[in-house]
Amino acid sequence: LSFDIVNLQAQREGALGGDGSYLLSARRGYVDWLLALIDRISPLEEKFRPRFFDTFGKVELPLGSDDTLTAYALYARDTNEIDKLGRIDDLRSTYDSLTLGARWRRTLDAASEVDVTPYGSLLQRDRREGEQWDIRDVQRAGVRVDYSRRLARGHTPGAGVDLAWAHGDYDYLETTDPFPELEATSAPIRVEADVRSIVATAYAEDNWQIGRDIGLVWGGRVLAGSGASATISPRIAAAWRAATPLTLRVAWGRYIQPVDASNLPVEGGITESQAPERASHAIAGAEWSVGRHATVRAEAYAKEYRDLVGRVRDVGRKSSFVLLPLPTSGRAYGGEMLVQRATGSASFSGGYALSVARVRRREREVPRDFDQRHSVVANGSWHLSDSLALNAGWRFHTGTPLTPVAFVPSDDPAKPVPVLGDENSERTPSFHSLDVRLTKQFKWTTWQMTAYVQVMNAYFRNNVQEYSYDPEQGFAQVEESFLPFTPTFGLIASF
Repeated sequence: LSFDIVNLQAQREGALGGDGSYLLSARRGYVDWLLALIDRISPLEEKFRPRFFDTFGKVELPLGSDDTLTAYALYARDTNEIDKLGRIDDLRSTYDSLTLGARWRRTLDAASEVDVTPYGSLLQRDRREGEQWDIRDVQRAGVRVDYSRRLARGHTPGAGVDLAWAHGDYDYLETTDPFPELEATSAPIRVEADVRSIVATAYAEDNWQIGRDIGLVWGGRVLAGSGASATISPRIAAAWRAATPLTLRVAWGRYIQPVDASNLPVEGGITESQAPERASHAIAGAEWSVGRHATVRAEAYAKEYRDLVGRVRDVGRKSSFVLLPLPTSGRAYGGEMLVQRATGSASFSGGYALSVARVRRREREVPRDFDQRHSVVANGSWHLSDSLALNAGWRFHTGTPLTPVAFVPSDDPAKPVPVLGDENSERTPSFHSLDVRLTKQFKWTTWQMTAYVQVMNAYFRNNVQEYSYDPEQGFAQVEESFLPFTPTFGLIASF
């Protein structure tokens, strides 16, 4: 059992039928109860009622000496209500999802095995905000078969096929005006679609161990379906232990993402299945062991994206005032380094990452919405005794891009004219925060308990998440911030 400031979780696992096993878990968040209590003590200007619940079950049973059956199920429900006082664009949303699956593994002989995995999922969404809505009912079912065999001279080839059917019923309406309080200037996005699709994929690969110091994995995947011609994506990766403390790795591949009935990007006005999105990745890295207690890892990457479809809708609290042409391609590149060291009762790690992510719209390349150029992390853990530990973590990253907006007076003082600046030409302020946790373990004969207290944003940093523009204040810019200084606590009991 575990309990903290936002949720309660119960989990049980054990043996089943001698050689089998099971795992059951359930979780219920009670942020809605907490916010209701805060509202009763000190009334909030806006009323929030977020609720979530999920449950998971897994069973594994041996069926004789050569067969194993595994089955699992996951159900989750997420609801939210936001009552914006004095406004009509209140939010009501419900998300339900159910995932079912099973895996039958058959050992054919000492060197080969086959897996048969049927699966299915249901997703229902009903999100309404003012005069906008997003209603979806999506079903997906399929079966996957994988085969592998160990051969001589270090080869382990494998192959598999996956056949998936999907049906999606979409009803979507989004107002595309920069500010709904002002005059309408553009038509909304309206999609009603009932779509079915079948997607088939097949792959083949070989995991080749060349001596003691070189490993090579190579292969390819073919995708077909949803009205698109067959698409091939080759991949290769290699690792070389160049010296006792040094390992070098490289990888390259092409990847394809189907756009079918299960993930139709209606936010971009898409009404039917599309040709798959494509990407290519190239990665090179090294890992160096420094003595017995420290490691240094470095990696550089370059990625390209083509045939992009749709967009990701930002459902934050800020005004969704930027609706730009759909991106057609993009790229990302960067590098990162991580240093880890453990000595006695303490361990430390620190890392830096440079990341550039850009997207192309109408022959112009601009930063992607989630581009964070520089990131730094530093973590430390100290075992103060056998049952008491102190952990601290500090994070930093540069701000995310944003598009500036200015409000020009009009004949109606209550309805200025919004003028957008260059897309993603400015950024929010940099983010940094320190979190500290103290953990204490208690052990008894038949059970044990772990208790912790934690402080997030320990030095009261005001980190800006985004900006909104308040019509009740003449569309003045308002900061929407991440968590302030926040103390939390939790308990975990094991029986």
